[in-house]
Amino acid sequence: MVKSEKKMVVNAARLKKFREKNGLSLAALEGRIIELYEQELVPVKIGKTALHRFETGDRSIPRSQIQTIANAFGVDEEALIIEDFNDERELNLIMVKRDEYLALLSNKKEAQETGR
Repeated sequence: MVKSEKKMVVNAARLKKFREKNGLSLAALEGRIIELYEQELVPVKIGKTALHRFETGDRSIPRSQIQTIANAFGVDEEALIIEDFNDERELNLIMVKRDEYLALLSNKKEAQETGR
């Protein structure tokens, strides 16, 4: 794993559902991932302890690990992540394209603060 690698939030319930649907224990999923890693089909190995942590709470994990788990289940990585979480983080962003617009926003805020 590269330290600067993008992290995403995994849907814990969905991850467990995929594992159970495939009839795998955590140890068996770990074994499947190791086999894929040895065949150079996935970028990283993931132990059963880490897999258990991923299943017990929605948490951010590196994209390479999400890709590895998705590959082990034969699904797209998007099936494992929480889309709403990633969308929420972007909703509060605005793009200012022109200086006049920024000045207008600044003047409006200043007027609200002074009660004008």
